[in-house]
Amino acid sequence: MWVVFAKAAEIVNYLKTNLSSARTAKIDNLDAAVSSRMPGTTTHRDRIDTNISSRADLTTVNTINTNVGSNADASSASGSVHAKAKDIKALLSTVNVNVGSNADAASASGSVHGKLKDIKSAISGLDSPRNDLFSYQGSINNTGGFTTVLNITGSGTLSHACSRTYSTGGFSHRIRITIDSQVVLYVQGSYAGPNVVGLFNPAMLWFSDTYTGIYYVGSIMNSVFDGLFPHSALQYEKLFILHSPLVYKTNLKIEIDYNSSTSHCRYSYGGTINR
Repeated sequence: MWVVFAKAAEIVNYLKTNLSSARTAKIDNLDAAVSSRMPGTTTHRDRIDTNISSRADLTTVNTINTNVGSNADASSASGSVHAKAKDIKALLSTVNVNVGSNADAASASGSVHGKLKDIKSAISGLDSPRNDLFSYQGSINNTGGFTTVLNITGSGTLSHACSRTYSTGGFSHRIRITIDSQVVLYVQGSYAGPNVVGLFNPAMLWFSDTYTGIYYVGSIMNSVFDGLFPHSALQYEKLFILHSPLVYKTNLKIEIDYNSSTSHCRYSYGGTINR
């Protein structure tokens, strides 16, 4: 027993000797620091809570949520990010439909690709225009009324169309010219010929063959100046000079009327037809 008391006395003496007031103060400081971080204290915890709250304001979070939106939002140019993305997608779809693809067929009312192909097709048709010339000289008799000697459906030009007769037996001749379904000239020539009526161009004044339609054309030049052209009513002894060809867009028809069975009415015409 005395041994135990002796040992305890030894420990107390050691602590008195080695545990100074400075070391005691350090122990107290450590205790205070630990205590400030224990759950039972509020100073440090409140400081942490304040810092977290300043960086996670609920209003700010709600604003972000509203601006971003959700995939359920309807398409809108002024709505959430989701709504704007849907609106852009719809616009791109419209652009895609309007622009189309290279596979689209030519169409005047289709996509951009379709319209461009339609324009290309139309232009291609203009690349190689061809105007075929036509010219004819013939004779006719005993028609029993108007006989069609030329009937064209299409477009082109008419350079001349005229008729004459050598009859001295009282038989007159008539020529009627229709352009685009409208009579432009209806004229009768005298039997006291040869006389020429109709349309001609200045170059034909050089013809001198008695078998052409423009023989002795100078003898009736006095009849040129008081005629009407174009004119659908019957006129007499009129020959009109064409300084440029007449254009027809849809159709051209020439008719001759000559009722002699003993002599012939000669006629001539010429022009172009677009192919």
